[in-house]
Amino acid sequence: SDTGSGLVNHGGLTLDGRGRPHGAVMFDQPGGKRSFKHVWHDGNAWRSETLGSVIDGRPAIAATPGGKVWLLGGDRGRLVGVDVTPGSDHDRQEVTRVPSGWEVAYDTQALVRHGTIEILVPDGREPRVVTAELNSSRR
Repeated sequence: SDTGSGLVNHGGLTLDGRGRPHGAVMFDQPGGKRSFKHVWHDGNAWRSETLGSVIDGRPAIAATPGGKVWLLGGDRGRLVGVDVTPGSDHDRQEVTRVPSGWEVAYDTQALVRHGTIEILVPDGREPRVVTAELNSSRR
């Protein structure tokens, strides 16, 4: 991206159940705030929606076997998932506590093999694996 564009980085890509790509993009805003966009291809064209400041760290994005697409990230010491499935109301679910400034990364193989979002979270001297129970939310 161009210098000064506000584009910090992307949160990776995921494919939904139809094989269509989804991505999350983070932008720095004036005053130190961050803003996020969800981008996806609907089979005909690229679409995007502005999500605002739904989390406060670098995002990840995951598509679950149940057809949902989730923006994952830290927010004020909590790991949260925001439902960004096209047409959703952007329901937000808190998963667990995380250290301030922590950035999410999930096990893509667990998602492919078992349909679970498994995340390694620091916990004192030893990390722990947290399974984000996001499939059970309403559509």
